[in-house]
Amino acid sequence: MALLRERGADPCRENNYGQTPLGLAKLIANYDVAQYFADL
Repeated sequence: MALLRERGADPCRENNYGQTPLGLAKLIANYDVAQYFADL
C-alpha cells in the first residue's frame, strides 16, 4: 500500500461504481487497510 501511495494512488478516488478503496476495505472488514487509509 505504501508503494501505491508513493506512486500517486489516491485512496479517496471513486471507481466507476462510486466506491473508494477506504470504503471497500471497510466493506470487507479489512480493518488494517482501512486504518492505513484513515491515517493518511
